[in-house]
Amino acid sequence: MSCLNSTYCVLTYVYPYDGEYNFAGTYNSQDYFTGGTYFIYYSTSENKWCLSDSLGGSCYQFGPLLSGSDCPDLDSDFFSVGPCPATTTTTTSPCDVFDFEALFDCIIPTTTTTTTTIPPTTTTTTTIFDPCEDVDIKISIDEYPTTTTTTLPVTTTTTTINRPCNFDGTAQFNIFDQYLRCANSKAFRDCLNGFVYFSSEILLTPEGISPTQEYVYKINVNGVSTCATFIGLNDSISGIDNIVIVDEIGPENEGGCLECLPDPPPTTTTTSTSTTTTTTIPPCVLYEYQIVNNAPFEQEYSYINCDDITTIDKVNRPPHNVDIVCAKTTPTSASPFVQINPTGNICL
Repeated sequence: MSCLNSTYCVLTYVYPYDGEYNFAGTYNSQDYFTGGTYFIYYSTSENKWCLSDSLGGSCYQFGPLLSGSDCPDLDSDFFSVGPCPATTTTTTSPCDVFDFEALFDCIIPTTTTTTTTIPPTTTTTTTIFDPCEDVDIKISIDEYPTTTTTTLPVTTTTTTINRPCNFDGTAQFNIFDQYLRCANSKAFRDCLNGFVYFSSEILLTPEGISPTQEYVYKINVNGVSTCATFIGLNDSISGIDNIVIVDEIGPENEGGCLECLPDPPPTTTTTSTSTTTTTTIPPCVLYEYQIVNNAPFEQEYSYINCDDITTIDKVNRPPHNVDIVCAKTTPTSASPFVQINPTGNICL
């Protein structure tokens, strides 16, 4: 299936890969998106969505492990559907909308003088006093610009403080130029005993490529040769095992564990009057696994026990069936509906 969304926005305000990412085609049978020189694509080797500077390149940001989403699902704190919000800057002069109205009311009192003469005659004289005379008003308005910056969805106001301090000298900065190792680890499951090894190192095959999930590899773990399946990345464990990939064997579900032959353990030689060579063969150990058929129809899985390591027991189980089996190596199934979970128990 393809993603229904064609445009995404990455907005961290820090990293150079900020910007809009638009649909550009398909990669690994999934849609991919590009924004300038950066890409968002689905990594089949790591089973998650990645933001990188190239298709198939290292992940600068990534989504959940084993993601089944048809669309990118990076962290929603900086990743969203649709175009990035626009930033606009407007400048408004306050004098353009300034409304000044002055109203002066002068109340003028009236003075009345009355004079009486003979024959009786009344004369009325009215003198008008003007209190607004000699009144002078001066109004001065200085125009100044005001800049209002509006940023969606975040508004940031920056105030420049002028500090009258000058310092002369030399500043030296030490640059951090080492790998920043995060908590996620590469996980390998031992074909013999089911143990899981974790390493935070950068692991590459002899051909110089990253290991493929569910492929069997001949590896050296802490100096010991063994065969193990690469089961993917783990975000909660910081691995400390020293792992070196020696050879790629093939997919686990095609019998990769059976085709892998680890180097034999070192031989102990005891010298006395005669020379005795003792070779220690590790005992066959069975581990317990829970096998669940999540399909609404019958499914098949295979496993190997210690009775005959050359024989693969194939079992067909009904819908929604749950089995507990003891196996020398991890059981396999070609069906995606069969879930195989190690219980961590050793069969007695």
